[in-house]
Amino acid sequence: MTIQAAEHAYAFSGAARASWFPSDYDLGLNWEVIEGDREVMPGLRILSTPGHSPGHQSLLVDLPETGRVLLAADVGDMMENFEAEVLPGEAASDEDALASIRLVNRHVAGGARLFLTHDPDLLRTVRKAPDFYA
Repeated sequence: MTIQAAEHAYAFSGAARASWFPSDYDLGLNWEVIEGDREVMPGLRILSTPGHSPGHQSLLVDLPETGRVLLAADVGDMMENFEAEVLPGEAASDEDALASIRLVNRHVAGGARLFLTHDPDLLRTVRKAPDFYA
């Protein structure tokens, strides 16, 4: 399991207890602790996108038919966060959150398709199981 060093430290520090429980992370796994971006394999890249939490990360995936997609998770709650470059409601670091929003926007400007986990309008337009992206 791959985790950013800042997220690993935060998760096990006790500071994260308001949002997460140690049992969410303490799974007996052999954590691969990284700092920054990392290519996992050709076509799959971890992007460091801190802000929501100190070590938040997103995934950039190259799909043969769909093209490049960015799974941004909690970088922003709604598309408006990216369109207007405004911060979501909860951020551990406003400066880092805004930098991560801008990083995501650069990838979108370069052709990546953005997937968020909270935007209800976007969720109505994306394929859902059993349909899929290839």
